[in-house]
Amino acid sequence: MADLEAFLSILVNERKVSASAHNQALNAVLFFYREVLGIDLPWLNNIGRPQQTKRIPAVLTKNELPGLLAQMKGMTALLAGVTASPLDLLLQV
Repeated sequence: MADLEAFLSILVNERKVSASAHNQALNAVLFFYREVLGIDLPWLNNIGRPQQTKRIPAVLTKNELPGLLAQMKGMTALLAGVTASPLDLLLQV
């Protein structure tokens, strides 16, 4: 069983796989042992799973845009105003 822990550790520490790839590998191992070999590995259920990283959305909704533009000050507001007015930005969506 130490081999399984070592395999999952290598995925995270050496191969730098994403959290979803790590979870998929863990679920595949659990499935193989439970369903194919008929061996239950209760300790593997409690193994640490990586946290999904939170990503900032790349696109703003129509409701979010005015709030964002209202928070801009100084040069940032000036640059945002040069490219388009908030109404123009809303109408383009």
